[in-house]
Amino acid sequence: MVGFSDNIDESEKNPDAFREAVKACEDAGIMVCFCEDYGAYSFIPYSDKNSLNSLVSESWWSSRQPELVCIPTAGRTIASTLETTKYIYSANGGLSWAMPYVFGLYAIAIEINPSLTKNDLRKMIVDTAYINNDGVPIVNPVGFVASALKSVGRDSEAKVILDEAKARTKYFYAVMNTSAMTELDLTAVGDYLANITDATVLTVDTAKISDIQSLYTTLQNDSKQRGGQVAGIQIFGTASMVPSFKIKYKAKKVDGSYEGGFLLTDLFYGNFDSDVSKLNSEYNVEDHMANGWNVDLIPQWPVARLPLSKGEFDSFFKRYKAFAVDTNLNQLGVVSFSNLVPYENRLFNNMGCFLCEHIDYKYNLLDAGYRLYCNDDEVNYVFGNFELENMTKENKRDNIEFVIKANGQFDKMEKSSFDKGWEQFTSIIDMNNFNSVFSANPYYLDTWINLNGYGMENNLTTTALNGKCVGAFSATSNISSITFNLDESFKDTEI
Repeated sequence: MVGFSDNIDESEKNPDAFREAVKACEDAGIMVCFCEDYGAYSFIPYSDKNSLNSLVSESWWSSRQPELVCIPTAGRTIASTLETTKYIYSANGGLSWAMPYVFGLYAIAIEINPSLTKNDLRKMIVDTAYINNDGVPIVNPVGFVASALKSVGRDSEAKVILDEAKARTKYFYAVMNTSAMTELDLTAVGDYLANITDATVLTVDTAKISDIQSLYTTLQNDSKQRGGQVAGIQIFGTASMVPSFKIKYKAKKVDGSYEGGFLLTDLFYGNFDSDVSKLNSEYNVEDHMANGWNVDLIPQWPVARLPLSKGEFDSFFKRYKAFAVDTNLNQLGVVSFSNLVPYENRLFNNMGCFLCEHIDYKYNLLDAGYRLYCNDDEVNYVFGNFELENMTKENKRDNIEFVIKANGQFDKMEKSSFDKGWEQFTSIIDMNNFNSVFSANPYYLDTWINLNGYGMENNLTTTALNGKCVGAFSATSNISSITFNLDESFKDTEI
């Protein structure tokens, strides 16, 4: 076998003599190949090298489509020819790199089956190729070698390497109800999905799936049949568009049980190991623990929902795209507004102060700038009071991730205070004035507040997402009133 990282060029000397030499080799049983039959693609920096969606065309030198397949030729680390280093990273490549790659595969195939001809190899590399989203054939090395094994009856070995490759394949479920979205919505979601993940995106349309058990079973069965690794699940739409799990708010306490009606959650989409018959409106944590139900509460992949309604996705993603360009999606500074409630010997129902005094200033564990606002002069490093004017000031300052810890309901945030031993609540911001308070720069919002995401629609969170908010964390139920003693050592606060 002889391979050239070049082609016969009519502009160079002796092209006819070159052709005669090639013919003489082939007449003598020596296979001769040139790189012109192939195309060059590069890996996107830091991308998943097991994903064909991480490859982009090396269009800087040629825009033509290959006769056979495209080969990954750049955007990767290789052995170095320099004395000063063992490895180098090559951002650019070309067809000169394609030929060694192809000939390595051809050599393996010939070793497996010496009777394979040049035409056999060319057909095999085309027949086994991946086809990317643009319709371009990309070399599939595992599929090619498996084809060579099958050509000599070694099917079981072929299955082993194909199964190993399949187990490495990552895919991402995009779940939406296309019948409840506009054409502009669908286009916006599609553009977003094309840029957020290296994994293969699988769209699941819930237009004809009426209940949560059916949807969970559909995903569960598809994942089992497909194999590979689920990279995540992104849900587009409110709970009335894409079902969520409705469960009881019931938990065992030291002094008995606590029941607080029902809540919606997407937690169980985080794995496909649960008994779907238990995932109904009677499910609750207390009975689960008492009866040992086969329900897994530990997520194996991230799950997120963008709870927008029909006609709202297009405008949201226009805002998000502009935000992504302006910030390059870099880490934002964090500003915390915390409702400080001092009682019982400096126990605080206050995450913001704990982050500030313990995690940030004492142990320097935060990787972003952090500013705290709360109504207590005794707390160190406070930039101001928990007031609307300060929220607006920070929103005007820059793109910020806001962490707000207070009391509240689905439609409002509340300040609390103690007066003669009684806790008093005052509404500070609601669905009517929220977007006027945060009207300057796009921001992230983390609300550690009861019920701000209640029902997954028509709440304070969806109001924010229709304003300048480009990403949010919020609770669909009551958040437990965890307290922190700021006088305790870090070790003593460990769970």
